Parts: sequence; C-alpha cells; structure tokens
Amino acid sequence: MPGPNSAQLKIGAKPVPRRFCVPVFLRLCRRFRGMPRPCPWRVARRRQVPFNVLFHHPRMDTSMSQSFDAHSHNNGSPHGNGDNRNRRRRRRGRRRGGHEGGEAPASTATAPAPIDLTVPADKTVVIGITGEPAAGKSALAHEFGKFGAEVIDVDAAGHEVIELPSVKKKLVEAFGEDILDENNTIQRGALAARAFASEDATQSLNQIVSGQLSRRIKAQLKKAGNFVVIDAARLHELGLDEGTTLTVYVRAPQEQRAQRVMERGWSAEELAQRDAALGDIDERRLRCKLTVDNSGEPQLLEAYAKTILARQLGIDLTARQALRRDESEDEDDDGYDDDGDDDGDDGQSVNRRPPAQAQAPVQAPREPVRAILSDYLARQVPDLQREAESMGVRDVRWLSKDDLICEILRRVAGTRQDDILVEGFIELGPKAANGYLRSQLNEYHTTNTDTFITQMQLRRYGLKAGMHVIGTARAPRGNERCPQLLTVSEVMGEDVNAQTPVRPFESLTPLHANQRLFMELPNNPDEVALRIIDLVCPIGKGQRGLIVAQPKCGKTVYLQKIANAITTNNPECILMVLLIDERPEEVTDMQRSVKGEVIASTFDMPASRHVQVAEMAISKAKRLVERGKDVVILLDSITRLARGYNTESPSSGRIMSGGLEASALVKPRQFFAAARNIEDGGSLTILATALVDTGSVMDTVIFEEFKGTGNMELVLDRRLANKRIFPAVDIAQSSTRKDELLVESHDEMKRLWALRKFLADRSPQDAVDFLKGKLRNYKTNVEFLMHVDPEKASSW
Repeated sequence: MPGPNSAQLKIGAKPVPRRFCVPVFLRLCRRFRGMPRPCPWRVARRRQVPFNVLFHHPRMDTSMSQSFDAHSHNNGSPHGNGDNRNRRRRRRGRRRGGHEGGEAPASTATAPAPIDLTVPADKTVVIGITGEPAAGKSALAHEFGKFGAEVIDVDAAGHEVIELPSVKKKLVEAFGEDILDENNTIQRGALAARAFASEDATQSLNQIVSGQLSRRIKAQLKKAGNFVVIDAARLHELGLDEGTTLTVYVRAPQEQRAQRVMERGWSAEELAQRDAALGDIDERRLRCKLTVDNSGEPQLLEAYAKTILARQLGIDLTARQALRRDESEDEDDDGYDDDGDDDGDDGQSVNRRPPAQAQAPVQAPREPVRAILSDYLARQVPDLQREAESMGVRDVRWLSKDDLICEILRRVAGTRQDDILVEGFIELGPKAANGYLRSQLNEYHTTNTDTFITQMQLRRYGLKAGMHVIGTARAPRGNERCPQLLTVSEVMGEDVNAQTPVRPFESLTPLHANQRLFMELPNNPDEVALRIIDLVCPIGKGQRGLIVAQPKCGKTVYLQKIANAITTNNPECILMVLLIDERPEEVTDMQRSVKGEVIASTFDMPASRHVQVAEMAISKAKRLVERGKDVVILLDSITRLARGYNTESPSSGRIMSGGLEASALVKPRQFFAAARNIEDGGSLTILATALVDTGSVMDTVIFEEFKGTGNMELVLDRRLANKRIFPAVDIAQSSTRKDELLVESHDEMKRLWALRKFLADRSPQDAVDFLKGKLRNYKTNVEFLMHVDPEKASSW
C-alpha cells in the first residue's frame, strides 16, 4: 500500500500511486499512439549460444543452423549499471507480485521446452542412407537409431544372403571354390578380392546377389514400423530408394576415408576397388536429395540426424528458437521506459548486445555484381579450381566443371541484388512444361549451368524451342540445381519488347527450290568433284537431298567440300553440320575444316544424345527460317539418326523388318521433311547421307523409307572408290527433280540434257574419267558447256 504522504490517482476503480502515473501514461502512449517500443535487446538480457550445423548439397552450399538458448542472468554485467537494473527488477516485482516494500525476488531463467522428435503414429519416415565406403553411413544411421529409428543394415543382410545355398552355388561357379573355407563358408575377403578385381566380375556378383538381397530388404520394410533408416551402399541400384521420404548421401575426404579403412584392415587399393565397383561418385550423389559432409567432428552427426529428422517432421528448429526468443522478450517487456530519466539510466547503452554475444560487424554496402556465365564456360578447369579454392569451396578436385561454376556463382552472385548474364538456345522439357537454356559452348549438353525457365516465363515471352535468348538469372538457392531465369532482354537478336511478329514454321508456304547454290569454286578450278555436282545434280536453296553411299565411298569428304563451297559462294546462308553416331576423330576433322557450326554426337554416346542434338539443330533452324534466313543442314547420317530414334522409341509390339519399330521413323521423317523453300523468303536446305549395302536389313528399310521423299540424289559408287577413282559418283543414277528451275538459261539446259544423255550410255568409270578429262581443260563449267554442241554428240 502507498505511504500516507503519497497522493493517489484512480484509473478505473483501482487507485494508482503517483510514482506509477508517468510510466503508465508512457505505456499507454506507446500502445495507442504508435510510439516505438523499447529495444528487445535491451529488455531481454539473455545469452545465446549458437550451434551451427553446416550441410553441403551436391550442387550448392546451404547453411541450416539451429540455435539452442542457454538462459543466464548476470547482475554484474559490465554493459550497464547494476543499481539501475536492480531498481527495474524491484518495479517489475511490485507490479507482478505485489512486493511494494523491500526488494522484489530476483527473476529466474525459464528453460526452453524440449523438442519432441518422436515420429507420430499417422506419419511414416523412411530415410535411405548411401555414400562412399568408410564415409560414415553406419555412424549416421546409428544416430537416427538413438531417436527411435529401426535401422536396416543392408551390408549385414548381404552377408546372410551369400550364405544361402542357391546363392553360394552360383558364387562358387562364378569365382571358384577358393572363396570357401574349411567349413564351407564364404570367405568375404577372398570373394571381395575376386569380385572387385574387374568390372565384369563386379557385375557378376551384383547379378547373383542383388535379386535375393533386394527381396529380403523389402520384406523387412513391410514388417518395420513407421520410422525406418536403410543403410545401403547400393541404395538406388537395389531399388530401395522407392518409397523413401528422403535419400541422404554421406561423403568424406579421401584422406579421412583411407585412414578409416586402414583401421578395418583394408589397403588403399581395396578402397579404390570398392569405389570403382560402386560407379561414378557424382552420378550417385546427384540421385540423392541431400548430401552430408562427414569431414568434421564425429559429434556433428548427432546434430545432422536431429535436424534431418526435424525437417522430416515439419519442425523448423530455427523458427522455434526465434519464437522462444520473442516470447522471452514479451515476458520481460513490462511497458515501462527502462531508459527513462526516472531510473537513473544515463542512456549510454543503446547499442548494447546480450552479454555473451559479441556485436555483429556491420558490412559496408557493395555494388551489385553481374556475372557473365559464358566467361566461366570458356575457362579451363584448373583455372576454375584455383578460383573456387580461394573462395573456400572444398573438394574442388572431385567437382566437375559445371559444378565448379555453380559453386563460384553462389559466392560471387549469391545475394538478391546480384544477377548472372546468360544466353543460349531453348530446349523444352516434356510437354513443354518448362525449358532450359542450352549453351553452344557446352555443345548443347545437359549440365548444371543450364538456366531453368518456368512455364509461365515461356508463355509470357512467347518462347519456343530453338530460340536464342539473352537475359539475366540468379544463382541457385536451397535445393535448386541450376540458375533460374529472372528476365529476358533479347530474343533472336531483337529486343524482347520489340519483336517482329512471325508466322509459325508449319504454316509457311513451301515451294520448289528455285535459287541455286553453286558448288563450283571460282578460284579453284581443279576441284572437279564440286564441278561435277553442279553439272549432274544442281542444288538449290530449300533442297531436300540424299547422298546415297556405301561404306568407304568418301561421303564425309564430300560433305566437307560441299560445306566449304556453301560458306565461300553463299555467305548469306547459315551452315550447320550435324554429325550423328560418327567417329570422334572425324568430328575433330570437321570442326577444323569447316567454318560453320558443327553439332556432333559421337558413336560412344547414348541414343538419347543423338536425338537431343538432332532436335536442337532442327528447332534452331526452324526459328531462323521463320525470320527469313537461309539455313543449310548437312546431316551425316540420316540412317544412324533413325537408328537412334528406334532405340529411344517405346516398344509398341509392332516390329517391321530388321527390328524397326513401326513408329520409330516418324521423327526422322519430320526432320527430313522440314527442308523447303519458303514463298515469302527464307529456306531450309537439308543434305543427308544414307547408308546402303551395309549388311543390315534395318539400314535397307530406312533407306527405302526415305528414297522417295527427297528431291535430289547424289549416288556414290563403291566400285569406283575401290579403284581409287574419285569422285566416285554414279552419274547415271544421280539427278535433281525440277532442275530446270535452277538453270537460268534454256540453252544451258539443253546442253546439260545432251551431256547427260551422252554419259548415260557409258559405264560409271568411263563417265567419270570423261568428265574429269574435259573439265581440266576449262576453268569454269560455263566455258565447258559452251563447247558442248547438242547436235554433234559424236564429236565429243
């Protein structure tokens, strides 16, 4: 109760002492007039002990931190006056507990409520753990076991499987009886030495054991509870990732793993054999949703397990910690002005931090960064490794080039004010739900540096497959694997807001080829092969031609000469050379001898790559033709392209001769049929080689399907090539449809017909020898034709 000399003021029905009137008034002002409330750091004087847990995703560094509060109360803190603080405590005690005289009891810290990480009965958590040998998979699984998980050790189950009589019999047949000991038990060391000695031996072991092992583990999963952890080195290969809610890849540096296996009695060679037996590390790591780096202290595995389980249960440890901090601030905020003059505070503690936490350094603002992706793509791997290492990226030796670039971009342009300048050609995903920008510097390969485009952005900017796009993107964040497109500035060389409207390629009007592409080189009259093409089967813009050839006829050399002739005589044409299923050395030779773009997929690449580059090339050509450009595609070969589509086609049960799917040739036909001359300008010329007499029934069927679709054929003869007679052209079989549209002069046309009539009666060898002898005497084809008299063929 107030003393006898203190006046009282009534607020409602309760008398309030005068010394409380000013604080209550200030509180009301803050509540109802929008005055700033006291700084929470000055009200809540509590310590925080941060405990950071760092995770590494395969293509990104994502920091997930959880903080645990240790509350303390320090009256003798050097950050403020102890008397003033005690005075404030007494006021709070008098208001809350009624202690008007004497000192209020000291406030005690309230411990945070423990976090319950028990998996509810209505929720299922199945975590699959895989990784490198000796990386710590079992240790992480053991930590999950502390939280109540049922751990399924696939390695232990494998030891039981190899002792099954049926499996043991197959193992002895495959690896010999030396793998058995005197008790007729499998010696795992001897079995490992033989099974991991070669790739074929490893495949044999997997074929024998995998089926039984997979069935046994899946049977255990059906009997297990709702919280299961699968510890398996071959998690995906055994099909155990199906039904998991999360797959975790555990990795560790090579030096640490080597030290751990030495404790098991392994040698470095055995570790290398186990690594090779598991396959490509990067590929296995990318198939997992999360990667745990076990290169730090072993105690961190417990924190890893706790945070992963909390995320599976939908518990955000960081958000819960922030909520506890806010609640503690609200409890300590009594509405009084702790910095008022009435408590003797001198106002010098405005920037005080909690006693146990240092003042965070204030970073100076920096200019936004714009990184250019093409600059990084053009650099060599050692240069990128040095830069990444200087930025603190770990294990740079094990990262591929595109992973290195992604890690650098995260650090160089990872904030919201930064962006990345990107450019490339659009490749659409399934059903055009999204797209990617494929870089020409990467030869249109699918990499992590390809920029992702959402379906909304495709519709907003009117983007189609094959368009060249320049824009800005942001670095990948969180679980994102590649940069994300932000804005588009240019489309096909035009400003995005000032694009010229074009008609779709499919609605353009096709015409016969009527503008000639001359093959004859004016400064090189000795190039007889090209001059013969002009005489026998002239080529025009929009031509759809087949170069029919047996193996070893020189068709690749012919393509090189045609490509150089087009770039020399018709520089306005955009040339693309598409090599499918070719030898790598021929790709290099073509790239060095041709001035146009060479898009290649060698024979050691999968059929999906053949299909991808072909569709990228034809989409790019269509977008150029829509804008009135003249495009020439030289394809080698359409036979191998059809084989690739046949491999990728889903099985329908309708098989043609040679094992060809009935629907496999739909896409190759569409590719070849795209060649046309456009009425309002622009053209797409496709000259494709077709293989015959290879001994394959499938190749014969493919050629017959395309034989009548072209309007020009250049036939090469293997018999001439065997006699070293080049060019090995069968003049009688080679021709062009509607060639009169390509020859401007009627007189020239008459002379050409007379020449072909004369050569048709001769053998292929005599015809080539005759033309070669005559053409060497004249510098140009026109000069030669002027000396051809249609009425006096016998005088030739």
